[in-house]
Amino acid sequence: KAYVSQLASIEWRQVCIHRICIRHEALHLADPMPNKADDHHVIGQSQSFLEDLTNFMQTNIGDPTVKHFVLKLRAHILPRIAAIHQEVNPQA
Repeated sequence: KAYVSQLASIEWRQVCIHRICIRHEALHLADPMPNKADDHHVIGQSQSFLEDLTNFMQTNIGDPTVKHFVLKLRAHILPRIAAIHQEVNPQA
């Protein structure tokens, strides 16, 4: 008679494992990883949100870490955007 409770316990564990596998697969379908190995920055959809720079600067106006933030951001981003455009259209 002990084997009945053992079988029930095993079946319950199998159901739990199956549910975990389904949840795990659903997470990967909702936020898939990039296929390219050269993508060194991965931001999940749940972590990706827009930030209004004007509002950000006004909120943190006294913070010394954001001093010249927009200028530094432009200096960082513009060469990368130019490189992307150069790759797409090499004649330009």
